[in-house]
Amino acid sequence: MLKSTILFAVILMTLPNLSLAAGSGDFEYPELLVAPKASERIDLEAKQESDRRLGLHAAIQISAITTLVAGIMQQASFAPVVAPAPQPLSGYAGISVGALWIATTAALEFAYQPYVSAKTELAAMPSKTQRDQLVRERLAEEDIHGAASLAQKLRWLSFLSNVGAGGYMVAMAPSGSAAQVADGIAMAAAFAPLIWGSHWIDVDSEQRDYKKKIYAPIATGVLVPQPSTGQVAPALALIFRI
Repeated sequence: MLKSTILFAVILMTLPNLSLAAGSGDFEYPELLVAPKASERIDLEAKQESDRRLGLHAAIQISAITTLVAGIMQQASFAPVVAPAPQPLSGYAGISVGALWIATTAALEFAYQPYVSAKTELAAMPSKTQRDQLVRERLAEEDIHGAASLAQKLRWLSFLSNVGAGGYMVAMAPSGSAAQVADGIAMAAAFAPLIWGSHWIDVDSEQRDYKKKIYAPIATGVLVPQPSTGQVAPALALIFRI
């Protein structure tokens, strides 16, 4: 009985360097083939940005409010200290960090709209030739990545500053006090931005996934002759479009 073998045929079609649109002689670019394109995604997000901005940084704000309340409780726990003994100032660490993040996120909600700004810039760009369209889409992708990058920095800075302030207050709070419990809760709430994520990051991740799906490898079963015997054997063909 003849043994059949499995032959793996790999066809590499590199884009945009080697792959040509059939019969057209034009290069194919992933930026122009993805649906929705980056510029279209920006248009969609820009229409909803004003309605969505109030809850955009909710995770950071919850952490900040918790740290702020813990700082206030921390200072209140030292109120019975008799003058002229110096008043401990550890609670101001939480008050300062919490208030700073509340102010920062509020300013971002009302003054920073990355998709609206990107839409305005892209609308002023030419889009007649393929090169113009390619430049436009690549800049649109940069705008989407830029918003996600800022969100990533904000979430980590929020986590580090709030967990740091909470840990410092826990160490300085009177043992067994309500303030110490509140400080521990503030440390736990500092993880909220890492758990809940950000809409800007989600948009960037989704857009990257759309692009990957177009150029993912395609596998199909085929029958090919064996080089040594000439007999037909089953094979697996992998087509990569990268």
